[in-house]
Amino acid sequence: MKSWSCSDLHYSLYLAPDRVRTCCQRFFVDNKIQGDVELFTISSNMSSSKFIRKALVSKQKLYDDINSNKKTGCSGCPFLLYKNWPSIDSLEVRHLSLEYHSVCNLKCDYCSDTYYGGLKSNYNVINILSAMYNNNSLSKCKSVVWGGGEPVVDKKFEEIFKLLVKSTSANYKVFTNAVKYSKVLNDLISKDIVKITTSIDAGTSKVFELVRGNDKLDIVIRNLKRYSSKNPKNVTIKYVFTNMNSSLKEVNAFISMLQENNLIKCYFQISCDFYLEEITEEQLFSMIYMYGSIRNNLGSNVFFDDLLWYRMNKSFIDHKFDILKRVEMYEESAHCIASYDNIDSVVIWGAGKIALDMIKYSDFFKHVDVDYLVDSNRNNIFNSFNGKEVCSPRSLLNNNSMIVVASAQGYSSIISDMKTLGIDTSRLVQGLIV
Repeated sequence: MKSWSCSDLHYSLYLAPDRVRTCCQRFFVDNKIQGDVELFTISSNMSSSKFIRKALVSKQKLYDDINSNKKTGCSGCPFLLYKNWPSIDSLEVRHLSLEYHSVCNLKCDYCSDTYYGGLKSNYNVINILSAMYNNNSLSKCKSVVWGGGEPVVDKKFEEIFKLLVKSTSANYKVFTNAVKYSKVLNDLISKDIVKITTSIDAGTSKVFELVRGNDKLDIVIRNLKRYSSKNPKNVTIKYVFTNMNSSLKEVNAFISMLQENNLIKCYFQISCDFYLEEITEEQLFSMIYMYGSIRNNLGSNVFFDDLLWYRMNKSFIDHKFDILKRVEMYEESAHCIASYDNIDSVVIWGAGKIALDMIKYSDFFKHVDVDYLVDSNRNNIFNSFNGKEVCSPRSLLNNNSMIVVASAQGYSSIISDMKTLGIDTSRLVQGLIV
């Protein structure tokens, strides 16, 4: 029976210093930012067993309330999907986000108070994770992310990492600002155990200080060079567009900095300030220009993230023709838009919100049919998605279809999976789908 839910509500857990959330999605309802939906607060004397029960009961209640049309923190969320969701009978965590402290050595302009302020966890993180492991709540965990405050400043970072590596067979990702160098983290990157994402958000020290709150750009670049020296594919460099760093001058400075410091073999993620309900024509042009410059001039892998896809598709409708005309005027970004010439149909890799937005909004899919979708998440396979079948990535071995990647956080993993399966990456549709 179909119902409303999302993969985060069913299978994710976000551990903040004093509360547990079910997602990190942000969206606007009546011009007010919503999201980061809270499940419950954690008291300092809460036992591990009570924590597990509370997490399960809170998820069940939220799921029931949504499908009873009650007002919840999820009301108006564009990421809810109406499909055949299973009942929530046990705490099954497939995605775990560790945000258990908000101690940070930077103060970014776009940072939420949820992630900054010096709060430490008022519960024993190791005891909670051990109990979840013993309760089999982590038996199907495939993704573990460290976020919140700066992860490497936590003295228990290494101990917690070792516990999780022993307890799960997940993919591990650490969001670090790279101000403080961690030898442990560097070793994990080199051994292909963990991937990191670092936001730079500037090409000059002056703008870095404005956006990130401190003049540490040179230190960050030096540490990123060390982290990426052996395994650059495990390092993603992120640029979050704000009202302070969107000029072409800053974008070009950022591109030059990457070249000068030989960081071009890393992956690159383009995003925007989540407080921006809409992005301007100038910002959107700068984003596409950056995408084209990284792809054309550096020959690097670059992608727009979930947050930007949602806002970009809304803004692009109004400014499409003017922006495309400007894009083609610049050698750096010319031909960065995906062409549908000689392509009749494609397979989309990623059965989620980005795929829906691509199909709904992009001009590309007004000219190109979708054969089917593939997804690495077993829960999605064999389910219908937007009227199309969802299959295993191995199905791509049986045809020569062109492939469109509709995933942001999993972009680098998809490229890696293609190579592991022996799928030629030349089958990827090149350029930005708009």
